[in-house]
Formats: sequence, structure tokens, C-alpha cells
Amino acid sequence: MTTLADHEALATRVCFDVTIPEDALRALAGSGGALAEERWRVYREMIRARLRKVVRAALPRAVEALGESRLEAYFAAWLAEAPPDTRFFREVPTGFVRHAEPSLDADEAQPWLGDLARYELARWRVLAAPDAEGEALPLAFELAPKLTPALELLDVRWAVHERAPSPRAGGPTAETTNRPRGPGVPSAEPRPEATATSSETAPALETGPASPRPHATSLLIYRRARATEAHAPPRFDAVTLELNPLARDLLRAWRDEGDAPLTARVQAVAAARDTAIDEAFIDGLGTLLEDLLSRGVVLGSRR
Repeated sequence: MTTLADHEALATRVCFDVTIPEDALRALAGSGGALAEERWRVYREMIRARLRKVVRAALPRAVEALGESRLEAYFAAWLAEAPPDTRFFREVPTGFVRHAEPSLDADEAQPWLGDLARYELARWRVLAAPDAEGEALPLAFELAPKLTPALELLDVRWAVHERAPSPRAGGPTAETTNRPRGPGVPSAEPRPEATATSSETAPALETGPASPRPHATSLLIYRRARATEAHAPPRFDAVTLELNPLARDLLRAWRDEGDAPLTARVQAVAAARDTAIDEAFIDGLGTLLEDLLSRGVVLGSRR
């Protein structure tokens, strides 16, 4: 007697193996014969087409850089070796990127591919992230900070985030800043960014240089609500800020779900980096917090 677990295992093989295993196909079809086998073939293609569509929507630039043949090879290998184990389509691109990462990072002809895929994945994830639960208290240094869950921190070796916004995508104009970026002063610098308006709508691709320039930096990607007309459905942008190393370490410390107050977290980061908490540091910290509060990255303090 075939158990439910046996049936699920057979269906997984039929849908996700590189080629359809005929023994599994016959076992699933049972007495239905050729007609039932054909239904399973159609079902396999439907499942794979849906997953492929989600990957394309999440990673448009990486998909374009890979080309059709390499994309299909990575896609087939992912399904065969580490198929999705989630029922949420929004989580599908994470599995694909994690499986492809070693190959993408080892690509000698396009060494920036891994950074690009991780960056596009970060944008996708912030657009699909849940809203913060509960109200935040006003920011206080003696309390633990509360940050939006719709943010990602990412270290890159290539400037994969430096793309002009597309007018067709309705992207924001470039922001500029004159903030200091010395090693002892925390700062976050806005970058021009193309935008996506939902978790399955990708920005139109811009023409331009095929290869990002080498540029090791840290990025903060967060979700920002876009102004819309009254009664219109909400729309969102994924916005990128370039962080200096001190600001990066502060954001990592502030994201921690522990109960340590903001003061202790700042002091711990400064001590770990052997950075003096002097007038320049405090001034930069105040500017950084003010900026991140206005952007909705820092929401305040936790209750």
C-alpha cells in the first residue's frame, strides 16, 4: 500500500528531477495509464514554469547576465538537488540563490554575479517582508532599539547597486549627501536606485555597462512606502543606502533581538572597533539616527 509519504516522494521526483523518472511516473499514474502519465507531465511543467517565473521576477538582472542556457542549468540543478521546501512562493528565490551561490561566486568571467544575485534577493525580501508588530516607544538610549523587519544588510565586493532609476519603472531621482565618511564617524549614504513596486514586479532594465565596477562596501536595503493617490493600493520601493563600516556594525548590533539598551550596543561596537566615542562620533551617531528614524528604518525603542 502506498502511503502519503511515498506519494509525496514520487511526486517530488517527477516534478523536480532533471528528467522525468519513468518508474516514479508509472507508479503515480497507477491504473490511469498513459492519460494519467500525461497529466503528471503537464503538472510538472506547470510547477516548474511557476517557479521559474518567480525566480525571473526576483532576479531580473542576474537572469539577464546568466543567459537562458545557464539559467536553465542552474534552475534544473537546484530543483533536483535542493528543491523548495516551502509553500510560500515569496521564499522560492532565496532557495535558488543559496543553491547557486558557490557557482556564481566562482564565475571567473562574471565575478560580480554572486553579489548581484544576493543584492536582488535582498531587494525582493524587503518588499515581501512583514510589517513591524506593535507600536514603538520614542527612541531612548536606555531601552533596546526597534527596527523595521523590512531591511537587509549586505556586504558586496562589486558596485551592483549603482544603477540609474528607470523612468518607466517610476523610480525616485538620485539623492545626494555631503555627510562625512571617516572611519570613526558612522554614516549612511543614499544611492540612486531602480525600484520594484511589489514582490513579483521587477523594475524595467536599463541599458548601460554590463559589468559593475569593483567597489567593496556595505549596503542597507529597506522598504519605503511610495506616495499614491487616495484610495489607491499601497506601493513600495526598495531603497539602498551605502554604509561605512562603523554604521554597518551599529546596524547589525541594533537589529539584535536581545534586551541590551541602545547605549550598551553603541559602546560595544565602539570598543570592538577601537573607536573613540568623541565629539565627532556622537555628532555622526546623532545624524545617523535622525536619518534612519526619518526613513522608518529605526522605529524607536522596544516596549
